[in-house]
Amino acid sequence: MEEHQRYPRISVIIPTRNEAQNLHSVLPHIPPIVSEVIMVDGHSTDDTIAVAQQLLPSIQIIRQERKGKGDALRVGFAACTGDIIVMIDADGSTDPSEITRFVDALLQGYDFAKGSRFLPGGGSHDITPLRSLGNFALGQLVNIRFGTRYSDLCYGYNAFWKHCLDRVHINCDGFEIETQINIRMHKAGLKIIEVPSMERPRLFGQSNLRTFRDGWRVFKIIIKESITLGLPEKKKIPILMYHSISNYATSKFKQFTLSPKLFAEHMAYLHQHRYTPMTVTQFVTAQSQTGAKLPERPVILTFDDGFADFYEEALPVLRRYGFAATLYVATGFVNGTSRWLQHEGEANRPMLTWDQLREISANGIECGGHSHNHPQLDTLSPAEASREIVQSKRLLENHLGQQVLSFAYPFGYHLASIRRQVQEAGYTSACAVKYAMNSERTNPFALARLMIKSGTSLDALAAVLDARNLQIIITMYSSARTSIWQVARRSSALVTHHFQEGVLHHG
Repeated sequence: MEEHQRYPRISVIIPTRNEAQNLHSVLPHIPPIVSEVIMVDGHSTDDTIAVAQQLLPSIQIIRQERKGKGDALRVGFAACTGDIIVMIDADGSTDPSEITRFVDALLQGYDFAKGSRFLPGGGSHDITPLRSLGNFALGQLVNIRFGTRYSDLCYGYNAFWKHCLDRVHINCDGFEIETQINIRMHKAGLKIIEVPSMERPRLFGQSNLRTFRDGWRVFKIIIKESITLGLPEKKKIPILMYHSISNYATSKFKQFTLSPKLFAEHMAYLHQHRYTPMTVTQFVTAQSQTGAKLPERPVILTFDDGFADFYEEALPVLRRYGFAATLYVATGFVNGTSRWLQHEGEANRPMLTWDQLREISANGIECGGHSHNHPQLDTLSPAEASREIVQSKRLLENHLGQQVLSFAYPFGYHLASIRRQVQEAGYTSACAVKYAMNSERTNPFALARLMIKSGTSLDALAAVLDARNLQIIITMYSSARTSIWQVARRSSALVTHHFQEGVLHHG
């Protein structure tokens, strides 16, 4: 499509799922002022993609990794290159000829132009009396709680300047995304105008919307946004913790493996949703620099231990997307096998070689220390712990020919004294294992990580990244259980040391 001279670049986002018949009333009618059309297809089983390409050869097709209208729109937002983003539906209910009306409203100085079926000049041939009543009730709830004056809450025809996404974080997966956008645009203090729109009836097929299910999801998002009203939104930085990327593991070690197929899907999801992977050292450097700006959607990928499958399975995928990552290496097992995993039946799992580590490092992957023999550092004497911490750093630096600045505590166990030893050894950061997010103010020697286990699906990954559906009670239980276990471990270690010293003294 040719760009109209008096308009900026305009991107139209269309989520689809089995809409092949309806696209004939949508794509040919998109006005010539539109610069790009992005269709995000949610696992269609009909000819939706083929029909779209036939009707509009210039259309950009993105195959959605997950499900839900909200997720599809977020994928589209991340991919668009226009100055203005317009959301329309694929079922023919939103009239493409109205795009100019929405864009003109933005050009008058507004940030967000939201469609309304209930303003003069608008209307609907599709909404049922029950949905209309629910929309009105939920809209009134939003107006009372947030001080808005919306006449229509749950309508998917909207347009906004792309720069609004820098101030509004959207993380819904379902139909409630429209409500979240409406609320968060207002909470961000953006200039909003309602634009009258005529909703047409769906031509073919059945709507994916379910009145009670999706109405309940809209109500929940209103309550959630209400709870956080007035609270400043802090940037959350997830650090993901992977171990082995493999299809094979004993039952005791299984939770620490992720299949290569699922790992590739994880990375595709991060790429599709425009996450920017950083190394741990890049993150802590940004923390320490006044005025340094983190990426809009930062994520930190870490891999513990140094298994050979990182080179075979993870590195090619990371290179495909140009992703940065941090690999923590237990140096005592390089060129060998994972002998410390004998209890788990994994003593023969191959580890990386020094040649592979040099190649990994040359590909932009940060290599960090993970001790020499992978012990529980907090159960060792200060001298023993120091040797483990320092030797790991020294060997890596000698073999890689560069500074090693980041450390990961084996098993995640550490004390204040261990943190001091890591800092004194010359590291600038250290990662633990806490099921929490990080912020710009997190202690760089107690960085929290979110462990990715064998069954971490794309839905689970998305929930982790967006800090949604957190199981607070389970997390509290896990934390309490971990504390009790740590006391037991350390007590056992003290008894063992005392016994050994007694034997030596009387021997």
